[in-house]
Amino acid sequence: MHTRFLTAVFLLLATLAASRPAAAQNFILQQQFPGTTPGSQLGTAVDVEGDVAVIGAPRAMGAPGSSQGVVYVLRRTGATWAPWQQLTVSDGTGDFEDFGTAVALNGTTIVVGAPRISLPGGSRQGAAYVFVFDGTAWVPQARLTATDPNTFANFGAQVSLSGNVAVVGAPQSDRSGAGDAGAAYVFERVGTTWSAQSLPVTGLQVGDQFGSSVSVLGQTACVGAPQFGLGGAVYVYTRGTSSWALQQTLTAPDAQAADFLGYTCAVGTDLVVGGAPGAAGAVNLQGAAYAFSRSGTTWTFEQKLVPSQPETNSFFGRAGFSLDGDQLAVGASGSVANSPYAGSVYVFDRVGTTWAQRQRILAPVGSFPGLRFGASVAIDANTLLAGAPCSAILSCAGGAAAYASGITVPEAPGAPATFTASVSGNTVSMAWDRPASGGAPTGYTILARGTAGGSIIASLPVGTATTHSVVAPNGQYVVSVVASNAVGTGPESAAVTVVVPQAVAAPGPPSSLAASVSGSTVTFTWTPPASGGAATGYTLVAGLTPNFTTVIATLPIGAVTSTVVTAVPPGTYYARVVARNGGGTSAPSNEVSVVVSGPNLPAAPTILTPQVAGHTVSLNWMPAPTGGVPTSYLLYARTAPGGPVILSSPIGGTALVVENVPSGTYYVTVAGVNDAGTGPVSTPAVVVVP
Repeated sequence: MHTRFLTAVFLLLATLAASRPAAAQNFILQQQFPGTTPGSQLGTAVDVEGDVAVIGAPRAMGAPGSSQGVVYVLRRTGATWAPWQQLTVSDGTGDFEDFGTAVALNGTTIVVGAPRISLPGGSRQGAAYVFVFDGTAWVPQARLTATDPNTFANFGAQVSLSGNVAVVGAPQSDRSGAGDAGAAYVFERVGTTWSAQSLPVTGLQVGDQFGSSVSVLGQTACVGAPQFGLGGAVYVYTRGTSSWALQQTLTAPDAQAADFLGYTCAVGTDLVVGGAPGAAGAVNLQGAAYAFSRSGTTWTFEQKLVPSQPETNSFFGRAGFSLDGDQLAVGASGSVANSPYAGSVYVFDRVGTTWAQRQRILAPVGSFPGLRFGASVAIDANTLLAGAPCSAILSCAGGAAAYASGITVPEAPGAPATFTASVSGNTVSMAWDRPASGGAPTGYTILARGTAGGSIIASLPVGTATTHSVVAPNGQYVVSVVASNAVGTGPESAAVTVVVPQAVAAPGPPSSLAASVSGSTVTFTWTPPASGGAATGYTLVAGLTPNFTTVIATLPIGAVTSTVVTAVPPGTYYARVVARNGGGTSAPSNEVSVVVSGPNLPAAPTILTPQVAGHTVSLNWMPAPTGGVPTSYLLYARTAPGGPVILSSPIGGTALVVENVPSGTYYVTVAGVNDAGTGPVSTPAVVVVP
C-alpha cells in the first residue's frame, strides 16, 4: 500500500513537471546544507526528484584522508528540506570506497557509485549499489559490478537511472585492451534481479575515457568519451527488442583538440546535450554545451550553448550537468565571479529548437562559502540542487544548496531615500527616509569616502534610526547610507559631499592611572587630560614589559574615567591609557603594573556526620575556610581505609543523597575542585549501612 501511494505521488509530480509554464521563473535560494565533517566533500554528487533529494559525501567517514562515503537522503515538507536517511555500505575495504561519488534517483530507486571499492575479481574495480524504498525506509537491493572487471576501472564514477534501467560508467577501464579507453554497462531489473550488458563500442584508443558521463531516459542512453578523436564525442544508444545498440556518435561541428565533448552528457526526449569544458570561445577554455535533436533515427546538431559571462578555466560543462524537459543546468565550478574558484551554475531554457540562458546562479554566501559550487547539479521541475564539494571552511567539508522557482522570499532593502547631511563645527548630522522598495530594513550603515566613487574610508552601523550625528576630523567627505536586513544589504542612497572645517585640538595625556586587582578582575581608574581638547573616548593598552613598544591588548573605552576588565589570565602586565577625540590621540598616561595571580587549590572540606535511613545515605560537607574557592567537588567511597575506590562521583553542591546502598561499612572522602585542580581530600567519614 505504501509503495502504490508513493508511486502515485511520483506520477503526480511528473505530471506537474510536464505542465510547467513556458515562461519559467528564476531559481531562488531556498536552503543551504553546509558540510560539518572535515574532508567529507559533501556535494560531490547530487540528484533530486519531487520532494526527495540525495547528496553524496564520498569521504564522510573515518579519519581525515579516508574515502569511505555516505549518501544523505533528504525529504521536503512544504518549503523545508530535512534529513531523512543515511545510506552506507560495509562490504568494501573502507578507506578506498568513495561511496557517493555518483548518485541517481528515480521513483523509488537510488543508485550510488563507489568507483574505488576493492572487490574480488579486480583490485579497486568499483561498484554501484541499488537501494529501494520499501514504504518505510530505503533498503539495499543489489550491488552492480562490471561483467569484465579490471583494476582501477573507476566503475561507478558515473551512474544514471530511468525506471528499471541503470547505466554505469567506468572511464578508466582497460576492457578493450587499451589503457583508460573506458567502458559503460547497462543493467536492467526484472522483479528484484538486475542483469548486466556492456554497451558495444569499437575503435576506442588509449585514454579515450569512454564512460566519463552516462545518462539514460526510457529507451535512449548517452555515453561520453571526452578524449576520443578531435575534441571528444557522445555515443547515443537505443534499446531494441532484446539489447542495446549504438545509434549514432555525436561530435561538435566546430570541434578542436582538447574541447573534451562528452565530459558530461544528458538525455531528454529526442534530445541529447553534451558538455565540452575545454571549448574555446570569447575567452580560452570558456567551455560550451552542444545540443543535438533526433528526427526518426537521425541525430543532428541543434545549437552550441555558451555562458553569458565566459571565464578561462571555469569548467563550464565539466561536471555539474542536468537536463529536465526543456531546461538545462550547467555547472561552472571553476568560476571566479565572487571569489577564486567559488563556482556558479547556468540555467538554460529551450523554446522550440532554440536555447537561451535564463539565469546565472553565483555561489551562495552564508553557511558554506563555496568552493567548486556547481561541481554537481540536478534540476527537476521547479527545484534545482547544486553541490560545492570543496568548501573554503572545514577543510573541504563541502556543502549543497537547494533552489526553487516560483516562490516568494524576503528581499534585501532598496536604497534609502532623501539622504541629507549638514555640518556644524566638526559635527556632521545626517538624515534619510526608509527605502521605498525591497524588504524592511533592520539596520543602516553610514559610508564615507574621500572622493566620489573612491574607496570606503569609514563604515558606521547606526541601528534602525534614520538620523545620526558624528564628530569628524577636518576634511572633505562623500557620505551615503545603506539599509540591510537578514537577506542582505541594499544599494547606497544618493551621496552628499560635506566639508568639516573646524579644527579640534587633540587631548593631552590622561593622568593618575591606577589599577586594583581582585582575583582575575582588574579595575582601572584615571584622571581626564588637563590640557588640549576634550576627550570623546579613551583606549587602554597593555604590554608584557615595562615601557613596552609591542602592544598585546587594546581596549576602546567611551568618555568615562574607569573601566573593569574581567577574566584576565594570570601574569604580570603593564598598562597605559590614551585619550582621543576628533583631533587625534593623546600621549599615553603614566604606566602601571598589574599582577594577576592564578587560583589556589581548595583546602580539604569537612564532612558532617552522615545520616543513614535504611539503605539511603545522606552526606553533607562544608568547604574549608582557607585555600581557593571550590567550583565543584569529587566524592570517593571505599570499603576499607586506603582501599580501592568503589565510587568516584563529581558533585556540584555540598550535599549528596544516595539510595539503595548495599549493606556494609564505607569510608567516604570529599575533595574540592576549581580551575587550579583538585585539592586534598577530607578526613574519611565512616558510613555503616545495616
